[in-house]
Amino acid sequence: MGRCQVVRAAAFGYASRARKLPRQAEEPMHVIVVLLVGLALLVQLPTAIPSAQLSYVSPRHNSRAVSPSTTIAVRHGDPLDPSSLRAELFTVRGELSGAHSGQVSLAEDGATAIWKSETPFTPGEAVEVRLAAGLRTANGAVLADHRWSFEVAQPLSPAARASWAAFLAEERGAPSTTPDSKDMQAAAGYITVPGSENIPAFNITTPAQGTAEGFLFIATYNIPLPRYLLILRDTGEPVYVKPIEGGLTLGDFKAHTVGGRRLLSYHVGGFNPIDGNTSAFTVLDERYQVVDVWTPGNGYRADIHDFLLLDNGNAIMLIYHPTPFDLSPYGGPADGAVVDVIVQELDPARNVIFEWHSLDHIPLTDTYTSLDQELVDYFHANAIEVDSDGNLLVSARNTSEIIKIDRSTGEVLWRLGGKANQFTFTNDDGFIFQHDIRRQPGGTITLFDNGTELDNGNLHARPYSRAVEYELDEVNKTITRVWEYRNTPDTFGRATGNVQRLPNGNTLIGWGTASLVTEVLPDGTKAFEMELGSAFSYRVFRFPWEGMPAEPPALALSEDSAAGDVTFAMSWNGFTGSGSYRIRGGRTPIEQPPIVTVDRQGFETQTTAEVPDDVCFFSVEVLDTEGEVLGTSDVVRRTSAACASASVTFVPVVLHGAP
Repeated sequence: MGRCQVVRAAAFGYASRARKLPRQAEEPMHVIVVLLVGLALLVQLPTAIPSAQLSYVSPRHNSRAVSPSTTIAVRHGDPLDPSSLRAELFTVRGELSGAHSGQVSLAEDGATAIWKSETPFTPGEAVEVRLAAGLRTANGAVLADHRWSFEVAQPLSPAARASWAAFLAEERGAPSTTPDSKDMQAAAGYITVPGSENIPAFNITTPAQGTAEGFLFIATYNIPLPRYLLILRDTGEPVYVKPIEGGLTLGDFKAHTVGGRRLLSYHVGGFNPIDGNTSAFTVLDERYQVVDVWTPGNGYRADIHDFLLLDNGNAIMLIYHPTPFDLSPYGGPADGAVVDVIVQELDPARNVIFEWHSLDHIPLTDTYTSLDQELVDYFHANAIEVDSDGNLLVSARNTSEIIKIDRSTGEVLWRLGGKANQFTFTNDDGFIFQHDIRRQPGGTITLFDNGTELDNGNLHARPYSRAVEYELDEVNKTITRVWEYRNTPDTFGRATGNVQRLPNGNTLIGWGTASLVTEVLPDGTKAFEMELGSAFSYRVFRFPWEGMPAEPPALALSEDSAAGDVTFAMSWNGFTGSGSYRIRGGRTPIEQPPIVTVDRQGFETQTTAEVPDDVCFFSVEVLDTEGEVLGTSDVVRRTSAACASASVTFVPVVLHGAP
């Protein structure tokens, strides 16, 4: 019944109780009463408050692989009224742990309410959640009462736990034999960089001609070889060398622009995050100083495969979370495990504002991997991309597909490739066990098609990998190949790899485990190619980069005592500019007149000068092309017999790095 009908019914009910009037006066009086009562009700009745439904809850209803440390997130879509956030609106009860108290806060997007329990949930229990009506949007709509439940993951069985550790030992650092000495640098690394003696030798097979601007970014990945973060020139010579020690794995070294600021990030992790080893993305500034470290929320640990820093300061990353699973229907153990892949977005305050689980959406039987194992890596996401419409693209290797996820709701919008493919390939046979899905500014997508199928690459459909670009019609669900590059000779990268479209139209291709990087012009002509020798890099990138190290320049000395000559080795690790070195020396650390100035030559510059025996203290200055001092090394003391007895009464404080 409409508002007018309600008012009319109330008016007639009221009138029926009035004194009986003569017939000739009854109808006019009815009209007057209806009008008066109707006006009174319109004035007195409150305006109806609009209600609204939630568009997103996390954990998702009936999710079965939730962390005991999970937060609970709800979102309508519109900004929320902060004054309406009250913890008592949330009723959360675990079937084993009982009622939970918690705190509620508003994420930095202003639209997501986060409830955090004061105590963890119990593994294996079901959790019931109720959000009572009362949370309001900024425009006054009240979110309706909402109830849902989820299940907290059980601990892994000992057998599944051992399989997970073995999986990570292979996945996070492919085993490699110790290389021959010819695969190492000709010299024992760089004198001025301790730990650099095992940098692989890079073999340029196609010298750079017509390449895009910038340096090459590589993170060597091999186990048990030493790992390095490397920024390289097209000659293969480093600009930046960072040895990574402690048996940790390394990958996805790349540059970002966040709010106009240039940053670097890389993943470093141990073999078994279950046991508490490090697994995080470290962020560096242009001075190579750590400015942030990102780990997932809700008790999970970061996976190496991808990491996005967004312009609003948010980060998106992947998580591999092994969860117990009865695999006996598929020929596996009843106490087996499946790797649930999680996509997580966090804001700068580390609120988890989006979380998506593969097990909530992708059936186990969609995989091409055998299901009769102790541990099944059935999905194996290896890339995430923010699409042009703000939603997410995810590449899943072991289902051989790209999926598109609604970033507001978590729903799967479409699936491209694999057993559940919804698209028609018009002029291509499709991709197999692909990596590195990227949306290009023109609307196409690029990816690295490994060409591998079945059981982690033991078999493959074609004897080569390729870079490929497609045009998608998301309405009519068609896909058309518009470009591809197949190397000459054919190159087959069983795993990993990437395709980077560069600003000048070139394409950089990292061939993954084939240990090769190629840059091609738009017409497919090779502009550059380099073999990585004993190493391989999960991805290889090219980025413009300007580095001004916070660490001081390095100076090392050696001398020929018979000739009275001193050889100086100098570097400034990470400095990308041009200029020269000015060597100073003196009888005390305080007074050091100039000895010689030489041009910077490559990563490490060496020069020899005849120096009197009693000149015992040296330093080096890095000069720009105008002769201005950019950085000064620490004072280095000569080790000759004449200098061994030299007294040091005062060592000055030296200003390091850029002024």
